[in-house]
Amino acid sequence: MPTTVVYSATDESVQPQAGDSSASSWMNDSRNVGVTNARVQDVCAGKGAGGGTYTHSSVLMHPVAWALVQDALKNEGPGQLSRINLDVECKKIAADGLSVQDVLDTVVLLLKAFVQIVLYPTKAFTEPEIKAYAS
Repeated sequence: MPTTVVYSATDESVQPQAGDSSASSWMNDSRNVGVTNARVQDVCAGKGAGGGTYTHSSVLMHPVAWALVQDALKNEGPGQLSRINLDVECKKIAADGLSVQDVLDTVVLLLKAFVQIVLYPTKAFTEPEIKAYAS
């Protein structure tokens, strides 16, 4: 199945994200089904705000991420950067339909969630044993 991968070099959750074939998000196309790998900082390098810092969750707001997903849904095969006006999309901070306030609200919500995770009293630091009924 054709696949479109959009990821960020500044992903704080999935590491490493450097280099083409060594990035955790990079997908090979060994079955020749069509794969597009797009690290937003590379795609938007020198083209504007889109080449900046995007976290694991904020990449969902990235204008090129949205454009690539739309392109993949509208066309056969994976999303193609060649069909997207990168000079326009990379200048944006967020995808069409999202305001600066939407972005700020999301960042604040993510910070609140992070605080709740850190303050949660019962943390598991190891995987639990598999329950007897599951084996």
